[in-house]
Amino acid sequence: MTSLYTYTNPIYSAYNRLRYGCSYDDAWGFDTYLLKMLPVGLKHIREGGFDDDESRLSEKDWNDMIGGIEAYRHVNDCDCDYDDEDECPYSHNKLEEDFNHAMFLLTKHFNRLWI
Repeated sequence: MTSLYTYTNPIYSAYNRLRYGCSYDDAWGFDTYLLKMLPVGLKHIREGGFDDDESRLSEKDWNDMIGGIEAYRHVNDCDCDYDDEDECPYSHNKLEEDFNHAMFLLTKHFNRLWI
């Protein structure tokens, strides 16, 4: 049986990321992993450009998509009580709206991102 130390060992995690693309820690908190990695990957794709003018996303779509995902990390990382928005520095409803719009754009343009 594999010990818990093996799964939490940074060297083991790095090895699994190299071999499988994600580690046990990444898979355990896959939503958090995606919230960290999607904006980074989307920024790289945006900087790489497109060959086809028809498949090009507007700058507003890029900013809304990346910004909405990054903004939602605040909701995910927030330690305050989700129901008590008066004490929380973030407007959860606004961040969720931005995130939902970002996911809509990501879904809409998903097949065109790698053209």
